[in-house]
Amino acid sequence: MDVSEVDISVTDVKTKRVPGLGIAFTMLACFFFSLSSIAVKLIEDVGVYTLSLSRFGVQILILLPIVTYRRNDVDILGPDGLRKILWLRGLFGSLCVSTLYLSIKMMDVGDAVTIAFTSTIMLPLLARIFLKEKLTVVEIALCFASMFGVVLIARPAFIFRGSSYKTVNPVGVLIGLVGALCQALSMLTIRKLGKTDAAVNIIYFSVFGCVICFPIIAFSEGVSYPCAGDLLFFFSLGVLGIVGQFFLILGLRYERAATVGVARSIQVIIAYIMQVLILGHIPSVMSLIGSGIIFVCCVILGTTRVIKDRRRNSAAK
Repeated sequence: MDVSEVDISVTDVKTKRVPGLGIAFTMLACFFFSLSSIAVKLIEDVGVYTLSLSRFGVQILILLPIVTYRRNDVDILGPDGLRKILWLRGLFGSLCVSTLYLSIKMMDVGDAVTIAFTSTIMLPLLARIFLKEKLTVVEIALCFASMFGVVLIARPAFIFRGSSYKTVNPVGVLIGLVGALCQALSMLTIRKLGKTDAAVNIIYFSVFGCVICFPIIAFSEGVSYPCAGDLLFFFSLGVLGIVGQFFLILGLRYERAATVGVARSIQVIIAYIMQVLILGHIPSVMSLIGSGIIFVCCVILGTTRVIKDRRRNSAAK
């Protein structure tokens, strides 16, 4: 899941709605985000932070000329009153990408992507804490249900001792949950940023990512280089991220944000399909059940938002 770049500010753009088109664009975004996760898994001899640095660097190289060309319309530093929020968005967004890559290296791709999607369930809880938004009983119930799904994916030894199911690396699960928390916090900052240009938004999180990755690579992980066969995957990470973001923005232009949120849940299914077809890794029954629970929780939460959105629009009329 590459939700670190979701820019819901584009929902303010008035575009004629074409039935099904926004959903189709969202599906394409999910495809490219899942492909990016598979690419991370395929590159075996390169450190996680080097992979993250490749992604952040390619995104800057692609977007900086675009923002420079549009300098009369876009301030690369962002709006005056929102720059501190942009710093937070950059911090949480870059941490989200790095932790997602770490969890993918330690777990199956489908499991890692599914755990990352718990950020959708965490968001209402964080919105209650930081934005004082109302938290419903349904949202609380979905949070507990999704955590049960995570337990089935992780299969901790103290619960599944003596069973035939292989336990998942608990560190990978914990890192995945930390990444989901960072993603939820990143989404909160994006909500505060409002109409900030999407390119500026992504450049901030890419620059912060480079600042974080450089010292870790220099003093901890060490410098590593991809072999000739992995170069395509190595440099594709940033391209796939931007292409996925492009289609997601198009989806948000043609469809409500809540509806797109429901459609994006399909990325869980796409990730598992790619895991089987490309990597040849067959998920366990418990992983599929746990992922199914989290998937259903995301769909229910998104559907309730769609209903609320339509009621609000009807009341406004």
